[in-house]
Amino acid sequence: MLDGNEVHYRFPHQKSKYIFNFLHRDDIEDLEHLCGSELRNRLLSVKGIGPKTASWIARNYGNCEDVAIVDIHIYRAGRLAGFVNPLWNMQKDYYKIEKSFLDFCHSINALPSKMDSIMWNQMKESNKRAIELLNLNIS
Repeated sequence: MLDGNEVHYRFPHQKSKYIFNFLHRDDIEDLEHLCGSELRNRLLSVKGIGPKTASWIARNYGNCEDVAIVDIHIYRAGRLAGFVNPLWNMQKDYYKIEKSFLDFCHSINALPSKMDSIMWNQMKESNKRAIELLNLNIS
């Protein structure tokens, strides 16, 4: 219970095992010296961590700008801006979307972390209209 509301965690026992195993890795101390894509690639070897979570940790832990956290707001904004192919799938084409987003950011001389924040805020404000536009582009 939290503030009178019942809180549920998805797979709490599995996640605790993943965290325990991660914290007891032989190379745990080596990870603190890594940043960006190097750290992300090492984190992908941890059971229970996928590209999005690994990228989130890698970018935010070391303030690195060579990885992107590909989420629905980047996917949708990228579709609207034309740098994400409408046929790409967020899970299957994670790295294509990431590369396209990073290339877009570099082409306009913007930090990916800042552009991510701008896109998130803008898509939050105009999400209904953005989805309508995307649906028009699909047909």
